[in-house]
Amino acid sequence: MHIEKYIVPPDPFHSLVFTLDAANLNKCEVDIAFPRLLAELDLSPENQKLLLDQPIEKKCLMLTEQNAIRDKYGIGNSKIAEKFLEIIQGNSLLDSDKNLYVLEALFISLRTQSHSYVENFVKLGGSGHLKSLLSECSRRSGLEQHASAILLCFRALLNSTVFFNYDL
Repeated sequence: MHIEKYIVPPDPFHSLVFTLDAANLNKCEVDIAFPRLLAELDLSPENQKLLLDQPIEKKCLMLTEQNAIRDKYGIGNSKIAEKFLEIIQGNSLLDSDKNLYVLEALFISLRTQSHSYVENFVKLGGSGHLKSLLSECSRRSGLEQHASAILLCFRALLNSTVFFNYDL
């Protein structure tokens, strides 16, 4: 019997596993930062209340995890929204099916990025640019896939509370 086949390989996500030293918790910092985190998550008031009622250790772990994920993946970076706007303002986005990945990536970012990211996208005129692209799709033939991807972007915007705060 070979023991090697029972050795567990290292976890590639090990760097995202967190431990917490309860003695070093700063309650004031957690009380200030946690509501900000909840606002960025764009949760319903009921879910926000459930999380606010969690013990301080749980809140601190959530804050630590969110910060690590943001640092690792660049989530919440407003430059990403600005870059998407530059791309969708370009004249060549609808010229090739190869550009569909841009619209699909925009849809994913609008669904998964923070509330402030989506808000920044809308404030910078992103929804207006999407409307223009959709209008162009209706004027030209063969852009059904592009139109579908743009509609998915609008769906992501409609699922965000940003929709209720701004005129899309």
